[in-house]
Amino acid sequence: MSTNSLIQWCDDTVNPVMGCSGCELWRKGGTPTEQRCYAGALTQSKRGNNRVHAADFDTPELFPGRMTHAASRRDLLRERRKRHPRKPWLDRARRLIFVSDMADALSEGPYRDSGNYETAANQTMATRGRLHDGGIPFEYLKSEIIDPVRSDKGLRHAWLWLTKRPRRMAEFSAWLRDKRGTPWPENLWAGTSITTRSTLGRVRDLEKVGAAVAFLSVEPQWEEISISGVLAACPSVKWVINGGESDQGEAKAHEFKVEWVRSLREECRRGGTAFFLKQLGSRVTQGG
Repeated sequence: MSTNSLIQWCDDTVNPVMGCSGCELWRKGGTPTEQRCYAGALTQSKRGNNRVHAADFDTPELFPGRMTHAASRRDLLRERRKRHPRKPWLDRARRLIFVSDMADALSEGPYRDSGNYETAANQTMATRGRLHDGGIPFEYLKSEIIDPVRSDKGLRHAWLWLTKRPRRMAEFSAWLRDKRGTPWPENLWAGTSITTRSTLGRVRDLEKVGAAVAFLSVEPQWEEISISGVLAACPSVKWVINGGESDQGEAKAHEFKVEWVRSLREECRRGGTAFFLKQLGSRVTQGG
């Protein structure tokens, strides 16, 4: 959890889950070139600090209470960001809190209970910290993400929840509506990551979440991508964040072409979608 984050498009970050069960940026047990995720690399370097990070990035771990603490932060609406004068675009907006910059809270497969959340009615000290199957429980996501976002303090902020598993996010949204009678909060923006043309299908799954505001993180962009089609088909997408890749140890960054940025920006302009260039990355080229 971080206040005054260095990430250019948000104020803070918070992680009710730490770790991820894998994606195109992080293959469990993979070679260095198959483990390119900055969150994974950072977690693995901090393995000894399991009060803050997951013991193993490959096995997501629950850290309850963080969202409630983040909700209590001061309201920033109509204020200038004096702590970060290089983020003038955030001035006078609600506090923007990035959910899951160090994880995918919708991970499937085994996860670990950090010991503070009862995933079973009869949990004892002997069972705390053990592995559980079935993916991060929807009940946990409701109590640790949705409830704090919908609280009186949480409603003062905008929360940006990013996942590479928007299909499961849509399933969670339907579960909230049908099983708990809870609509998707207006101030919880739903986002998904796009890295290649093959991942564009995530956008249509994201639309099924029913969020008032959806956003795309086209970062790191690994190849030329056109999003005009998905923008036309998915009206909830209001914002596109773009960026190149940074080197991660032995995993050297993919090339990132300025021409891709300009093409993506133009598609957003024509579609009336806000565009934000976060970074060019470690290997940027123009005209070859």
